[in-house]
Amino acid sequence: MDKDLEDSAVMLGARRHRAITFVTAPLLRVGLSSTFLLLMMLAMRELTAALFLFTSDTRLLSIAIFDAYDNGSFQSAAELSLLYCAVIGVLAVLARRFGSKEIS
Repeated sequence: MDKDLEDSAVMLGARRHRAITFVTAPLLRVGLSSTFLLLMMLAMRELTAALFLFTSDTRLLSIAIFDAYDNGSFQSAAELSLLYCAVIGVLAVLARRFGSKEIS
């Protein structure tokens, strides 16, 4: 983004924090929200990092699926996998909705 957009708001009488609030933040909103949701979806798919971070107090969804599958409870593993797919689907819809908004 060009700094001139913010500077022109300041030259027209807005204070710096107001220029950031009404000029810079709306321009950054779409990119930051899309990036956050995309990285969250990619991080949810990573099972090996979750295996390293697993403790007895933390129970991640990917670890629960792996444990259910490893213990032979295939129905429970399938149910948790369906929940996992639903969460990723909701995140994908949110990423498309926030990523495709036009700046007004």
